[in-house]
Amino acid sequence: MNPPLTPIRKRWASQRPLPDPHQSSSVSRRRSSRIESKQRQRDTQTSQLLKATSYMRVPTSGPVEASPPSGKEPKSNSSQSRKSSRSSAKTKSSAATESSSKTVSTTDSSFPRLVFENGVLDPLNSAPPENLGNLQDRLNRERDTESPTKSEYQDFVYRTQEAPNEQTMSLETSKLLKEYGRGYRRVYNQALNDFPKSMGFNTGLSAPQPDMIEGLDLREFEPFPVRQDLGGAAVPTSENNATTLPHLAGEWKAGGKDRIQAQTQAAYDGACMVYGRNKARLFLERPDPAGHAYVQTFTTDGTTLNTFANYSSKSQNQVKYYQYPTSSSFLISSYEDFKQSRRRLRNQQDDANETSVQLRDELNEKWSANHRSPVAPSVAAETADSTAANSYDYEDGEDPTNQLLAEYGASFDKRSVLEYLPRSKRRSSCDYALACVVLIFVDSF
Repeated sequence: MNPPLTPIRKRWASQRPLPDPHQSSSVSRRRSSRIESKQRQRDTQTSQLLKATSYMRVPTSGPVEASPPSGKEPKSNSSQSRKSSRSSAKTKSSAATESSSKTVSTTDSSFPRLVFENGVLDPLNSAPPENLGNLQDRLNRERDTESPTKSEYQDFVYRTQEAPNEQTMSLETSKLLKEYGRGYRRVYNQALNDFPKSMGFNTGLSAPQPDMIEGLDLREFEPFPVRQDLGGAAVPTSENNATTLPHLAGEWKAGGKDRIQAQTQAAYDGACMVYGRNKARLFLERPDPAGHAYVQTFTTDGTTLNTFANYSSKSQNQVKYYQYPTSSSFLISSYEDFKQSRRRLRNQQDDANETSVQLRDELNEKWSANHRSPVAPSVAAETADSTAANSYDYEDGEDPTNQLLAEYGASFDKRSVLEYLPRSKRRSSCDYALACVVLIFVDSF
């Protein structure tokens, strides 16, 4: 008997709802765009994951680092550190160069302090020179020239009191200075750019720029090559006929302005001139006596005139440059004071001129002596031997010169021949033969 049949139910697969044919096309496009954006997000996440895993360290037998997708090898830490060290070194060197190239101007407020620290002392801290008395006597000596008139004094007072600035004051006050001939002149407001840098007293400072310097022209030192042998210390500017080894400088200020600054600038100018003179004396191998001053400076504001003596000395392994006052006088207080100030200023000029000329002559003499061609020792010995040989006396029969000239001298009276010779040389055969030749020459005419 067959078992009863169990009814089998048919399982129908779930089917997605068919799209509504009445649905608009815009809805389909929005669905497709959402599907595409989701797909792009999945792709982006996958690529980021791949990039992240490409740089991860893989546990292997050695420390291996994966290469970046670009194919370039990553720079090691050592090379990066070397590069950073080089860049920092360059930065430091450039900063050092920039700082070393910076100098303080002579008009800067810190200039007096820095120049004092470099060893250029002000009058308060300067010792008097050994020849101070002689310098003051020469400043106050009478002059052979005529004194200025009272009308000149009154005109000077008017022009200096109305001077609005330093340039005008310099122009008006310069009329008190003496004029010299060709070869010795003054130069105004020129920077001494060829002066050597970092000589101790000018370290960190700009080149001096005196309101006025006065000295000999470079051509006046010929044939001595002063620029080649002494350099910028003696010829501090680059002109073909530059002022050379000056011994006088002046600084001006307008009325009521900072006279201390002018005084400090004059001390700096004086230190440069003293350095140049010391180098010239070193070339001569005859330095100046210790503590003696031969360089001079002055300052004025149109109301007062101050003169200084400048020199140097070595103390505690540092060269000190001194600026000691030699006189101070009024210019406009009275006619007599005006004449005295003018006399002192011109006497100071004359001293500087004489000192410059004397130094030039010594340099030329030294250089000429070093380049004079000496006499060869063999020539000198030969000359001495011949002179000694001529001093010997021979008997008449032994003298070879007399034998050669016997036939020429026989026709002359010996007494007439001896009249040409001094008594001390009448026994010398050479002198006797020379006298015979002279007589033969005279007789031929």
